[in-house]
Amino acid sequence: RRARRILPAATLVLVATMAYSAQVVSVSQVQRLRDDATWSALFAANIHFAELGTDYFAQGHAPSPFQHYWSLAVEEQFYLVWPALLATVVLLLRRRSRGSRTVVSGLLLVVIVASLTWSVWSTSTAPGPAYYSSPGRAWELAVGALLAVQRPRTAALSRRTRTWFSSAGLVAIAFAAIAYEAGSLFPGWRALLPVLGTAAIVAAGAGGTSTVNRGLGSWPLARLGDLSYSLYLWHWPFLVLGPTHPGLPSGLTGTLVLVLLTLVASFLTFHLVENPFRRGGLFRSARRALVLWPVALGLVLVAVDQSEQWATTKLEARLAGNGIAVLPEPMAPGPRHQKSHQPPTSPTLVERMTEALEAVDSADPVPFPLVNLADPTRGSLLGEDCRADPPEASTDVCPLGADRARRTMVVLGDSQAGQWLPAIDRLAERRGIRVLPLVKLGCPPFDVPVVDGGGADFWQCTTFRDWAHAYIARERPELVVIASEATSTRLRPAPGLSLDATWTGGVENTLQRLA
Repeated sequence: RRARRILPAATLVLVATMAYSAQVVSVSQVQRLRDDATWSALFAANIHFAELGTDYFAQGHAPSPFQHYWSLAVEEQFYLVWPALLATVVLLLRRRSRGSRTVVSGLLLVVIVASLTWSVWSTSTAPGPAYYSSPGRAWELAVGALLAVQRPRTAALSRRTRTWFSSAGLVAIAFAAIAYEAGSLFPGWRALLPVLGTAAIVAAGAGGTSTVNRGLGSWPLARLGDLSYSLYLWHWPFLVLGPTHPGLPSGLTGTLVLVLLTLVASFLTFHLVENPFRRGGLFRSARRALVLWPVALGLVLVAVDQSEQWATTKLEARLAGNGIAVLPEPMAPGPRHQKSHQPPTSPTLVERMTEALEAVDSADPVPFPLVNLADPTRGSLLGEDCRADPPEASTDVCPLGADRARRTMVVLGDSQAGQWLPAIDRLAERRGIRVLPLVKLGCPPFDVPVVDGGGADFWQCTTFRDWAHAYIARERPELVVIASEATSTRLRPAPGLSLDATWTGGVENTLQRLA
């Protein structure tokens, strides 16, 4: 029954999203999505994204349209372990007609305490992997199982108690939705509020009703609840890939369009995919239903392979110049130009920067043909000995660019600066310039307070900045290129200032130190 419920719609979204991605994103993105979709089809997306979360450079990638499949993976993994554990308990208690409910409840409490303890600890030490952790999320599902086991008791709650439970639960969920922000470490202890709030509402509706439960059970919300699984599947692909469509309006209007499209897709999926597979007779038998998973996996593997091939073919066609505009050649001098004895003037740096910024703001596609780097890995992310990892406050400097050079430039910043190094290395080698990369992961080069991944003061970053400025003062380069992520959730405002004012002041202070 669960296979009929979960697999068809999940497979449809995976296949459709890969097909659309092949049309609108780059080949490299399609290749990343290929892995994301495959792990999602294997119901191991949480393991995959946890591994990516441990890789710092994955944070520079755009969100995956399959990232929400992690929670479906956690749920299915729980349902693999929990029935076996429950069956073992039932077999041990098969001769006892009394007390089995109490024993199962006790077992669930043990799971809840152990899992929650692990979640709190891992969230404080490694928040990225902890977010996707099955052991760290098991307690949330175990709370629901405990409610099911204790339904006779929750059904006997008085009307006053049900009202209090449902009201408190709704307030808890609302508070979490409003108070928690992108920088809040989650799940950990913060997950208690929405989980227990939801549990309180469910318990309040087990044996009766209340004002809150009647409101949540109204016809519009009940119909929305019918679509909840399809909404869960479709909402993230639309929000991630929708903005790439050139016809989407900007701002709030575009967001409303994406929400409407998500509702339409969910409605169609519920009626044309979910219900026919759940209620149809073709997969009623358990044996036929078990065939659904290998069939679904096969469809996804074919879809990712074909999507990658299609995206590659499109790129090759663009590189060949088939219907793609390229940069216009310089205009040949006409008679008017021939009469002039003035040498052509090169644009100033300000003019070139202005032209580049205008090109970026225009959102026009990058002109083809592009030239691939012979070795795109050289200098791009540097070796471990040539960069400062988060725990380090200095690094060995590994020069790039020309081997023999009279001019020197420094590249200072976080991993965003590291991403510029392949292009800078290529240009510097042509121009006879030595490049000194001073890169520390997760550390903006500007004088702005920042915390580490666990929320503590990132003192290594402050120390690295001082070290870098001292190094630059010794080397006295002709140019310093600064690059940094400006929207990190780990930036903090200085006392008495807004974050914008802190950022502005930090940039000014840094530039004055380098002047």
